[in-house]
Amino acid sequence: VIACVSHASKQSALKEYDIDIQQRDAISDFVDSYKTLPLETTKDNLIGNINKVQIVDTCIYVLDKEQATIFVFNTEGKYLNKICRQGRAPEEYLGLSDFMVYNADVYCLSHANQKIFVYNMQGDWERTIALDDGYERFYIQDDNTFYLFSDESNEKHYNYIVFNPLTNRVVNQLDEFEKNQGYCYEHFPFHAVDSNLLVTEQYDPTIYRLTPTEKQPLYSFLFNTQDKIYDELKTLDRAKLSQLLWGKEILRNLHAINLKGHILTIAYSIFCHDAGIRDFISRIDLETNTIKTIRLGDEIFVQYPFLTTILDVHDGWFISTIPAVLAVDKGKELDMFA
Repeated sequence: VIACVSHASKQSALKEYDIDIQQRDAISDFVDSYKTLPLETTKDNLIGNINKVQIVDTCIYVLDKEQATIFVFNTEGKYLNKICRQGRAPEEYLGLSDFMVYNADVYCLSHANQKIFVYNMQGDWERTIALDDGYERFYIQDDNTFYLFSDESNEKHYNYIVFNPLTNRVVNQLDEFEKNQGYCYEHFPFHAVDSNLLVTEQYDPTIYRLTPTEKQPLYSFLFNTQDKIYDELKTLDRAKLSQLLWGKEILRNLHAINLKGHILTIAYSIFCHDAGIRDFISRIDLETNTIKTIRLGDEIFVQYPFLTTILDVHDGWFISTIPAVLAVDKGKELDMFA
């Protein structure tokens, strides 16, 4: 939901799909393999909350924004090290908005600093990239192309900035908005799918393709929620909008996308009147328009006991996270633990 809809946002999606959130298909329609990976806990890596996970080669990187820390594990779950450089020194950040591992370095975005700090795998500072404003999320496409996302919360007044870090120049600006909302959503919009960079936004039921020259709508979804978002709501400030939508049955966001052949799978969150915020998975056959849907959390799947939320997708695997104490509780229900 944006205050000023750009020309690109007004385009019609290439395909639109009706999704019935009351539909309950079998979990086997969505999952055929499952792995549980306990992350090693030590006195040096107590995780409060997992905001983002990136898997690169043999390492798993976990962002805890509240602690402004990135924890690093190997793919067996063993703790390796962490990047924790919060402070006011030139090589330190005030807070962490986002991160991305690229070419064996860890790029850390700080909205407060209006900078990207680059560290090596040992957490040593290497360099800093100055930005022209504060940004909430970013994506590195290659050495010459960074995408910066403001989430309507800076004075640049464009949601997407195409930035060349080698020349420190803005290449293009996309998706203009009218007012600095100063209120960003806890949503990571970027999804790398095959050779495409796709983006999704809070309360928006559309998947867009993002290129250096345009933001193009690809697929749009109509969910049969009890409450609807009407066009006039797009003119409200975000703080007022959040109050207005409190307790309403609506889409929160599309947060994971996988495309294999002609099968598009999406994970998304909806506030449901009967159950609160729940994650759903829908599987859309783009050739036959057949759609299968399931709501997670209604039952404990014996073969997939810890699958209740979806955080992201990696190489065809949906990533779900759960705090250890809840994992133990669920395990006890299934007599998995003594």
